[in-house]
Amino acid sequence: MKRVVLVLVLCLFLSAPITFAAVDSIYEYLQRVDDQHKIVLGAKAKGGDSFAAIDVAIGIKKFNVNAPDLETVIEDEVTPDESKILIGHPCDNGLIPISCEEWPYKQGEAVLRVAGNDLIIAGSSLEDTRRAAKIIAYYKTYPILKESLSIIVTGEKFEKINTTKEKNPADLICGDGICDGGERCYSDCADITCFDVCQEEGYGESSCRDQKSNPNVVSCLSDEYSKGTGYCATGKVCCCKKSQKESTQSEVKKVEEQSLSLWQKIILFFKRLF
Repeated sequence: MKRVVLVLVLCLFLSAPITFAAVDSIYEYLQRVDDQHKIVLGAKAKGGDSFAAIDVAIGIKKFNVNAPDLETVIEDEVTPDESKILIGHPCDNGLIPISCEEWPYKQGEAVLRVAGNDLIIAGSSLEDTRRAAKIIAYYKTYPILKESLSIIVTGEKFEKINTTKEKNPADLICGDGICDGGERCYSDCADITCFDVCQEEGYGESSCRDQKSNPNVVSCLSDEYSKGTGYCATGKVCCCKKSQKESTQSEVKKVEEQSLSLWQKIILFFKRLF
């Protein structure tokens, strides 16, 4: 009987999820990564995220004491208890615990952060995410990783990469004239306005709407696209919308294309290719 109990206990122990003891830095996290960890891309991941995953896998294989061979999977292929290296923007990877709608970082910024058993590698753009992943590819050469659990990554292309410690939200001072990474203070960080960012992305209209107190309630209207809180005054969300003229032109174009003959559609298809 005792032998049966011991076997059952052993089975339960082996099947239990492996969890990290608390780590003090990103570097310590990376040194503890083993074959049980998985690199996780979002269900809406772009090609650049896959390249970022390759950089991460190569860096950890090269510098980690365990030299693990990490598997790359999609977000719906892991369980909450598994230790994960999460890659991509939260709008593309739903497992990243940062708001998609209220993404706090500017273009050109990415965050590297230890969150429990997971490591987050997320940027405002694909290039920003890849730039952060490049740090993991050469992580032994970045002393800052030994000093922090969260850093902001900036730079130009992949040749010049800058890193700074990310401040705790409680330490951010709105109105001090310094735009810290992840800060949502318009007076400090308004290098471009809501109108500017909407125009850059091809929208004809922009509005700064009151941010809802309930995070599950969308602040923008149903026909608007949210750009988050970084481009308006405190407590406001930037909402972009196609102008009535743009919408009408788009609908007219759709109707015109639908009325084309099969042969005309084939010609149009090849024109768009070349």
